[in-house]
Amino acid sequence: MIGLAMALAFGTQEPKQDAFLYDAWAAWNSFGVGARVEHEAESVSGRTVVVRTIEKKTEELVTIRVARKVRVEDKDVEQSELEHVSKPRPGDPPPSEKCMSCGKVHPKDVKESRQKVRVDKQEIDCALLESTVLDCAGKKIGKLRRWYSRDVPGWMVKMETTVDDLRTTTVCLRFTKK
Repeated sequence: MIGLAMALAFGTQEPKQDAFLYDAWAAWNSFGVGARVEHEAESVSGRTVVVRTIEKKTEELVTIRVARKVRVEDKDVEQSELEHVSKPRPGDPPPSEKCMSCGKVHPKDVKESRQKVRVDKQEIDCALLESTVLDCAGKKIGKLRRWYSRDVPGWMVKMETTVDDLRTTTVCLRFTKK
């Protein structure tokens, strides 16, 4: 379910002038080695803390250490893995907008506004993108709200997903720029 929401995170409409466009390469490559961001996600299944830290950068690749702490039955389970973000090559298509369930591109409206979000002890000015989540038949099943700031490594400050009346909220707890 969360995978479906993430797959639908980016609109298929023509961007407006000055519209916020997410670019994974720029979101990570614009920060130095050691930059980190800590997010907390809460859902009906529990609480997860994810820390992403840039470990290595080359001209073509950013390597990010992803450390997760998941609370399962009153016990913390920790996992760590590497994620890689590649520099797009000239002519590369934009990131996939296809649904992970059916492989189709689901059209949707994206409404953009500005909103400040408190992270640690500071107010961060964010682009707020709000969209409808559709199932594979095109039926509305929820909504997705994302707050982005180019001041935060990875750019994601907050995300709220509501699908089939189940809500997941992810918030940035703290970050360090390098």
